Amino acid sequence: MLIAQTRNTNPVSSIFSISLFWLINLGLSVYEVLLSCSNWSDFPIYKILLANLSILGTAILVNRILQQNKLVGVGDVFSGILFLIFVLAIKDVYQYYGELVSLFLITLGNNRLISLYNIKKNHLREFEIGILYGFSIIISPGLFLMLIVVFIGIRLIMSISWRDFIAPLLGCFCVFFVKYSLLFIFGIWSFNLLPNLSFSILKLDFIFDLTHLFIAFLFFFSLIVLYKVITVLEKRSVKDRIFYWLWIWTLIFLLISLVLFNEGFEKSFLIISLGLPCSIFGTEFFPKKGKSQEFWKKEIFIYLFIIVQCSLRIY
Repeated sequence: MLIAQTRNTNPVSSIFSISLFWLINLGLSVYEVLLSCSNWSDFPIYKILLANLSILGTAILVNRILQQNKLVGVGDVFSGILFLIFVLAIKDVYQYYGELVSLFLITLGNNRLISLYNIKKNHLREFEIGILYGFSIIISPGLFLMLIVVFIGIRLIMSISWRDFIAPLLGCFCVFFVKYSLLFIFGIWSFNLLPNLSFSILKLDFIFDLTHLFIAFLFFFSLIVLYKVITVLEKRSVKDRIFYWLWIWTLIFLLISLVLFNEGFEKSFLIISLGLPCSIFGTEFFPKKGKSQEFWKKEIFIYLFIIVQCSLRIY
């Protein structure tokens, strides 16, 4: 079954599972573009490649992060599969290539943050984290509040001084400095610190239809997974608690970005915002083994979740 298959330690099975779900996503995204494109000149090949390579990179990185922090065993790829299942709900995924690239950079930045735990002060690594988050903000200006996660993460992980705040800020500043220097050199100067950024408070409607029902299910599932993580935190080591709290804060600021800087209601952005943190937390909700009855309930639930995601893509 799916959970048992993806939570084992067989590397061949793990590679096959990741490849299968990624190829399904890739095939669907190409098919959707072919339906809407009237000629090959309109085919957005680089956007499709960027979006799908970012999805694959994030899925692989999520598994690697959990394995490095010994939260799962080597070969356990369930979190990556769960992220791919979340993305399965996004129609015309190439339109969100910027958000997906930013999501990959944020994942990489969080991995560098947690690597600061219990080591000697490393301002160069903090500077690199600032660069990663700077690039994510340049690509998706609506995620600029995510920079706060860097300072929260540093505060969680180590005793801090003023240099620990300045180093990532300098890294982020360097990204913006290079960008606007290049614009000036090439004669396309137009100083706008965060272009395409617009403040808009999310307006919720309560129209009862299948799409809203599926989104409600998705949000309810995310709350259950988050609740499960919070209930097990006290039983974990200090490093594990820091790791999970870092991703809880990531989820919070992704949702704040959705509420304040997303014009209209984009269900795809909601899926992206929920998908990455919940795939990290999913290993706690979907245990590798346990009571037979409980295990089969979780197996049935994951198949139901796949059906809901596919339905969201259709509607």
